Amino acid sequence: MNPEWTKCTYVECNILQNMCGGICYSGPKVCCNGNLHDSKDGYGCCDTEYIEKPSDNVVCCGGKFYTKKTHYQCCGYRYIEVLPGHTCCVDNLEDRVTLGYGDACCGITPFSTAGAQICCKGVLRARYGHQCCGGSVVSDSMVCCGDAQMGRVYTSSQDYICCGQEYSPKTSTLCCKTDTGHTKLHVYEDKLAKISANEKCCGIERISATLSCCNYKGYNPATHVCSDHSNSEQGCGYGNICPISSQSKAFCDRCDFDSTKNVCGSRPGYHGSVVMPTTPDPKDSCVLKEEKIYTNLNFSYTDSGLEPYSVYQYTVSVVNSAGDTRSEPSEVVTKQWYPEGVLPPIATINPTQLYAIELTWKIPMKPNGEIIHYILMRDGIELYKGLNNQYTDDTTILPYQSYTYYLSACTIVGCTDSEKVTVATAEGTPDNMLTPKVDSVSSRSFRVSWKKPEQTNGIIIHYVVTLTYPDGRTMVNTTSASTFSFHYREVFPYTNYTVDVAACTGKGCTKSPLVHVQTLEDLPEGIFPPRLIVTSASSSLVFWDQPLKLNGHFRFYAMMRVWSMGAKEIYFGTEHYVEDVNLTPGWKYSYYLIVGTGVGNTSSSMISVTMPTDMLNNIPAPKSVAVQSATRIYAEWDPVVTSEGTVDQYGLKLNAGLDSEVEMRVGLNLSVVVTGLKPFFHYSVRLLVCLSGRPNSCGIGPAVPVRTLEASPAGFKAPDVKVIAANIVIVNWKPPLQPNGIILQYLVYYRKLDTFVDLLINRVNGDVNTVRHAGQDLLPYTQYQYRVFAGNSMGDVASPWTTIRTLEAPPSNMPRPVINSTHAFGFSLSWQPPLEANGEITEYRIGYKMLSNTPADQSKLHLIMVSPSILHTSVSGLVPYSNYEVYISAFNSMGNVTSEWTIVQTGQSSPAGLQEFKVEKIDSGTAVILRWDPPSYPYGVIVNYRVYEVGSEVAIYQGLNPEFEFRRLEPYTNYYVQLEACTVAGCTLGSPQSFVTAETVPADQPVPTPGHVNATSAQITWTAPVNPNGVIIKYEVLRVYQTRGGIQKRSYSDPEVVYTTADTDKQTYVFIDTNLQPYTEYQYSIRTSNSKGSTQSPWQSVFTEQAAPGGIAPPMVSFVDFEVEKLKITWLPPATPNGIIQSYHLQRNDSVPLSFTAGDKLEYLDVNLSPYTVYSYTVKACTTGGCTTSEPTLIRTKEVAPGNVSPPSVEAVNSTAIKVSWKITPNTHGEIIQYRLLMDGGFIYSGLSLTHIEGGLTPYREYVFAIRACTNGGCTESGQVTGRPDDAPPTDLAPPTLSVLSDSSIEIKWQAPQKPNGVINSYDLRRDGNLIFTDSVAISGSLKTSYVDFTLDPGTEYSYVVTARNRRGSVDSLQAKATTYSASPSGLEPPNLRSLSSTSIQATWYPPAKPNGVIRNYTLYMDGQIVYSAGVVMFTYVVPGLTYWTEYMFRIQACTDRGCELSREVSARTLEFTPELQGIPTLLALANADGAHTGVLITWEGPTKPNGVILRYEVYRREPIKEKIGFSYTPVVLVYNGSQLQFSDYDDRVKPYTEYQYMVSSANSVGKAESSWVSVFTKEAPPTGIPPPDIMVGSSSIDLTQTVGLSVELAPYTVYSISVLACTAGGCSESPAMAVRTGTAVPEGQGVVRVKSTNVTTITVEWSYPIQPNGEITRFYLYQRTACPPPQQPFPQSCAVGEHTDIFSGLAIEHVVNDLLPYSAYEFQIKSENEAGLSNTPTWVRGQTNQIAPQYVKFPLLQKNNTLAVLDWSSSFELNGRLREYILYANDRILFRGVATVYTADEETSTTAFSFIITMVTDEGQAATPSIVFDPNAIGNIGTTTVPILSRSTPATPFYEEMWFIVLLVLIAMLLIFVAVAMCIRHVGGRRPYIRERSSLSDMHHKSMEPFPFFDESSGSSSYDVRCHIDKKYCTKKRL
Repeated sequence: MNPEWTKCTYVECNILQNMCGGICYSGPKVCCNGNLHDSKDGYGCCDTEYIEKPSDNVVCCGGKFYTKKTHYQCCGYRYIEVLPGHTCCVDNLEDRVTLGYGDACCGITPFSTAGAQICCKGVLRARYGHQCCGGSVVSDSMVCCGDAQMGRVYTSSQDYICCGQEYSPKTSTLCCKTDTGHTKLHVYEDKLAKISANEKCCGIERISATLSCCNYKGYNPATHVCSDHSNSEQGCGYGNICPISSQSKAFCDRCDFDSTKNVCGSRPGYHGSVVMPTTPDPKDSCVLKEEKIYTNLNFSYTDSGLEPYSVYQYTVSVVNSAGDTRSEPSEVVTKQWYPEGVLPPIATINPTQLYAIELTWKIPMKPNGEIIHYILMRDGIELYKGLNNQYTDDTTILPYQSYTYYLSACTIVGCTDSEKVTVATAEGTPDNMLTPKVDSVSSRSFRVSWKKPEQTNGIIIHYVVTLTYPDGRTMVNTTSASTFSFHYREVFPYTNYTVDVAACTGKGCTKSPLVHVQTLEDLPEGIFPPRLIVTSASSSLVFWDQPLKLNGHFRFYAMMRVWSMGAKEIYFGTEHYVEDVNLTPGWKYSYYLIVGTGVGNTSSSMISVTMPTDMLNNIPAPKSVAVQSATRIYAEWDPVVTSEGTVDQYGLKLNAGLDSEVEMRVGLNLSVVVTGLKPFFHYSVRLLVCLSGRPNSCGIGPAVPVRTLEASPAGFKAPDVKVIAANIVIVNWKPPLQPNGIILQYLVYYRKLDTFVDLLINRVNGDVNTVRHAGQDLLPYTQYQYRVFAGNSMGDVASPWTTIRTLEAPPSNMPRPVINSTHAFGFSLSWQPPLEANGEITEYRIGYKMLSNTPADQSKLHLIMVSPSILHTSVSGLVPYSNYEVYISAFNSMGNVTSEWTIVQTGQSSPAGLQEFKVEKIDSGTAVILRWDPPSYPYGVIVNYRVYEVGSEVAIYQGLNPEFEFRRLEPYTNYYVQLEACTVAGCTLGSPQSFVTAETVPADQPVPTPGHVNATSAQITWTAPVNPNGVIIKYEVLRVYQTRGGIQKRSYSDPEVVYTTADTDKQTYVFIDTNLQPYTEYQYSIRTSNSKGSTQSPWQSVFTEQAAPGGIAPPMVSFVDFEVEKLKITWLPPATPNGIIQSYHLQRNDSVPLSFTAGDKLEYLDVNLSPYTVYSYTVKACTTGGCTTSEPTLIRTKEVAPGNVSPPSVEAVNSTAIKVSWKITPNTHGEIIQYRLLMDGGFIYSGLSLTHIEGGLTPYREYVFAIRACTNGGCTESGQVTGRPDDAPPTDLAPPTLSVLSDSSIEIKWQAPQKPNGVINSYDLRRDGNLIFTDSVAISGSLKTSYVDFTLDPGTEYSYVVTARNRRGSVDSLQAKATTYSASPSGLEPPNLRSLSSTSIQATWYPPAKPNGVIRNYTLYMDGQIVYSAGVVMFTYVVPGLTYWTEYMFRIQACTDRGCELSREVSARTLEFTPELQGIPTLLALANADGAHTGVLITWEGPTKPNGVILRYEVYRREPIKEKIGFSYTPVVLVYNGSQLQFSDYDDRVKPYTEYQYMVSSANSVGKAESSWVSVFTKEAPPTGIPPPDIMVGSSSIDLTQTVGLSVELAPYTVYSISVLACTAGGCSESPAMAVRTGTAVPEGQGVVRVKSTNVTTITVEWSYPIQPNGEITRFYLYQRTACPPPQQPFPQSCAVGEHTDIFSGLAIEHVVNDLLPYSAYEFQIKSENEAGLSNTPTWVRGQTNQIAPQYVKFPLLQKNNTLAVLDWSSSFELNGRLREYILYANDRILFRGVATVYTADEETSTTAFSFIITMVTDEGQAATPSIVFDPNAIGNIGTTTVPILSRSTPATPFYEEMWFIVLLVLIAMLLIFVAVAMCIRHVGGRRPYIRERSSLSDMHHKSMEPFPFFDESSGSSSYDVRCHIDKKYCTKKRL
């Protein structure tokens, strides 16, 4: 749907009609916001309602009229007071409104949009420097495309604009927007393409700029007209375009609108017929199409080819000849499947964002289920997993790189990946530009080379090479992107340069680090010729200057003189002048200077001088040279007398030859004053004398050195001042340009800018050029001026001022903010800048936090940043009716300062979090008790509760009591009530809550009605009870059945519940009881229950019909022993016959059933069955009511060995491998479980593969193969086949054996190659390289291996080589040589040989056929060695000591005197013997692909001495067991017996990682030989049987112990699941997990004690469990001590913290501390204890008991001195509160008022008695002493109570000093002590009584005796204890 259509829709009405909400109407009607009402007098529109309007001065709010009031507004549906500058916010979660300062709402919080906060996603955030974009707070320097709710953030760029949420370039995009807020971005290839397109926007689409726009369509205004407009609004149609001829009727989106009859209006929104397609919800009810999918008479059908996660409805149509009927549809949802049509993500790259890629994606075209998450992958790495449709990839994204993304969409079934998409990021500046390299350095050139940056981040367009000179000048050169070096050719020698290279892309450049280079030295340049001064006719001074360019390290100056006599070096050194003497007058001399550096010398040009001939010689120095001032010197000299001429002129020459040369001529004066000299300068003064009338006759004499006096310095530049910190400045300066003397001191001054008071910082010596100025006299961020005075002995000079500003420092002295006003959700505040800003204030921060009554409960600190230009703002978002602390912080670049806290309390607001009613039902059902808790957030003081019945505006209850009994209700009736809570700020109405009154037992359940009944089921129908009396929670169907054998007797079973349903909302219920017995009577009753009880209906009888038998068990089929082809079948009668069994039918598979009568034996023997075949047997039992077939019994006959097994086929793979393959053996006799391949009788393979390649074979050797196929019934072996590998060229051909037979013949013998590797088909024999014999199988049919070479020359040496061939190649033997005899016998036959034993052979021979002389001896050769030589007497010899089973070659030689003849060679073999020297086997531990143990490979060679034919090899295995005294071994196991030379031991008994020993024995026909035992360690395997770890909490050991918690700290007393992962090289195994709890530790995070409540003598304290108990808390310890300072009193108090005592231990978390003193301060501390110890809780919490009225406790102390009475009542009262004053009454007049506790009274006479009363007044009341009488005349008495004791007139010994009284007192004291001890024993452990348990003050006069201590100063230092018995009217006194 086009977005333009959503704006509005046109509505056509008759011209006489009006329109209301899209409805046309006429007549007396009223339209109220789109709703039409009949017109009535006195009524008016209020929202959409038309209600009675009381007057015109009313306001509509929430569908009601209210009288208009000032400052009232409609807020939601409430008409409430809203003060100016305030706003109201509606709470959408609760029925309440909030009021506060501001002009907008953030959620339910009012706030000011001009304040310091912004609202973002319903949360108030700091405004300064931020903005809200897309629900996130971002920097306001970014560009937000969109708004605060839907927006994206981009880096600002001048060339980009926002288009919706996209940020696109202006030049190549067109952004189209509609008045509905929709946008669409059209992208062009470039700027030129956009200009060429010449397009504009039409809605969100683009059209040609030459067209006009009609809604979203373009048209030609010259030929057409737009009809999309109306009388009220435009753009509400589809943008219909009409011909221009229809212009008068083009209206209301029509081309034929008749404006004379109709009018066109509009209504908001789209109300057309075009529907936007949506993806159907699988669970929505919709029918797309109906199709017939199946037609048949079966009762099931599987529908395939369905769509995943789709809803299908199936209905069954039943058709007979009369018609059809259709069932109700059944609905099913197909299961979910993998998504289909997953599109790749769409990547968006912002050119300004180099390190981020925006990716979005759409849902799959076929989700095939509920998408549970998307997975976004980049280059194989998972970036995102979730349900969002966009993701910003900013993880290691680099500029100008390609990244590959794909998206996986996942349902619960699995995931589907999209195609991959490659995204390239935008260009950026390069990274990691390496340091360039400098080489080819010379004195005037060097080369700079560099490498490409490691990360180009784009296309390198060029490189910039920058050369920096020592003086700071730079030379910049640019090279192409393909150039990586640059050559500098015009640099200066011996100069330091710095070079850097910058790599540049289109986005910018990145420089490399600097590299320093120094050019090499070169020859000096710019050497000026020397300067000459002729001093006499025979001497001159030569001066020279330093070269302009030294070009290297200076080494020397050399001055050369050239004259007619040659050249001479007259100076070599570092000075700049030389005096050349002994010159010849009149001669010409030339001079040049040589300057030497490290690389060579350079000479200046020459300068010549001709020495004068008439110049005076020996001119004296001036007689006197005196310095007169800094610029004047005085010189005088004597007249020069010479015979050479007349002196006509004198003069002075100062510094002759130097730049500072001064010459002054004075004629014939003998003195002169030279002025204008430089102060404090060295001069050499020479006398100049000239002769008259002679040119060039002026000469100069020797020099007199002088130095001018000092003068004040001059030319002093301003100092260089560096600011180091806010109060640290470094002042540097250089000496004056003209010091004019020795600088003795510098004075450094400073002053504030624009002030004129100079302050001296420091005075330093003249060799110091730096001063550090630091301290408190420098203020941060302040401008100062500095200058320096330089002084010598003659004066000083001042430099100009240098102005600087000190650095910033943190601001200080921030005033406290001023709270201007508060409201429920915030406050407005203002502040002043800090008194010392110490810099530029960059921002202010407002910090605030809620105050908590609990010290441990500290709330979060909130911070709001404010612009530095703002000094007042408002803050919102606070909790109503709460106390806050507020401060203001000022920030500059160096830090901040914070003001003191200011306390502010927010105002009240309407409550929030109203609780639900707690409804207590009354059993009668006519009343309930409603209770409720206070609101969770009262936000003030609750002043009223109201309870409303929903629908009524009259409260049924109002008050403050949170409980109300709601009466006069109906039982079991639903009521709705609402709670309203109010503060002074407003009310909140809770959600409606329903309750139901109490239930009663149901009644009048109707009898059930029977429905359809057959043999096994009955349908029962019932209805709800007439009087349910509550919620029916279940219905139960009870059933009984007849248990008799016949119909007549009615005996029923116990009732049983056969059906229960909790679905109790229906009117009619149906239950079908199945699995009933045929021909049985059943009775049914309905039991109905609610929560109060149940009722039962009467019984209803039902009779079932007959049925087929039931409970037919499958037949039992068993094997017959030793009879594979037979099975025995037995069966049982039906468990439920349901009638008389007529017959049985046994059926095997689909064969014809066998029938049996009911009287036959129920078994059958089935014969002639096939082996390993599955058979199915069923039994059918039949009655007259029908037949029932049992479930089939399946059985497979036993297996037998396979039948015919075809031999395998053999195919040569190469010369060392053969491929053996075989066909699958038909499994008619069983399942093949293994094939075994035999080669040469040994197994080489076992398994189920049908092919095997055997390698490592001997080329062309024949092997015999057979295959053996095995089932569980046995094995069958195929016939044998032979095969051999391909042949190969033969190898290892031994040289032939030569036997010289005579003088003309040699016998040559050879053996076949040791490795023929095929069929040897020919031999070639070459003598001396010539072929003399060849033999081929193709020619002779067989091959000879010997040849006698005849016709040889006697006594000649011959060499022979044999060549053996097969079809693959040939091999040559080594050369063999022999020499023929000179002459010898001939015709000698070889000896006859016979083996006698395994160590002896008998040889017998005969004389040669032609002796050719007398045979002198015979020699028997064995293997070329002589074993016998003798005469002709013996022709046989037994050769002893031979090797067992060895073939030996023998020949006989017969010799005459002329020579010998050697017979041909024959062989014989000794007999067999027991094998010897069987070598040890080679063992290799075998492993699988994971490196785990599989077995051991044993390979071996035959015995070194087999001594016969080895018939078999045996391999034995044993396991060594290490014992304390050595090794023992397990029994030896034979693991192999055969002829092969290797065996793989895969025995399951071979354990992994275990040492085994193997031994090989070889056997022939005589015996066998055994090798030594060889050990092997089998490979490792994953461990098995790993027990759970034994865990020792908090301990460690060295055996397989890992201390858990070292690397990752464990929490104490925490259950961890620990398992052991044991790994070997063969893999890993994990043990069962063991749950373990870590040990206890001292509790942590124990909170402090909280004082819950206090009274006069008790304090209730509470505490919480520690945050980390780290174990089972066993008890808490509560400690108490007295606290300091004590409660406030108006007099000084001393205080010492008391010792702490343990007042409680246990597990309670609250304790009442008793027996405390009123108005006293205590401190409490709580500690928690577990098994590890006590927690550390150092914090003591103070508590203070309340005040009560004071109490009088004892008489005051009285001291007497004549008429003075000193009264001390400091211990007479218990204050129990804050003291106000003491009042001392004397004879009923106030003598003293104050807080002192001592008073001295002075009576006028010493004989007058008077009385005292002391009254103490506290905040809680007052207390007074009894009247105390002071009688100075009383004898032995000082003060008494009201009735004084009579004094005695005459002095006498006091009775208490008499013996009888002392004895009496002792007895009484002993009695009192006894009584006191007895009472203590009785009452030991008693508690101290509470204060309230003491007698009240009014009862004090009942005390029998009161102590009254006093002191009598007049009678010495005695003290007395006076006890007055008030009731007995006397007192006693006792000396203390």
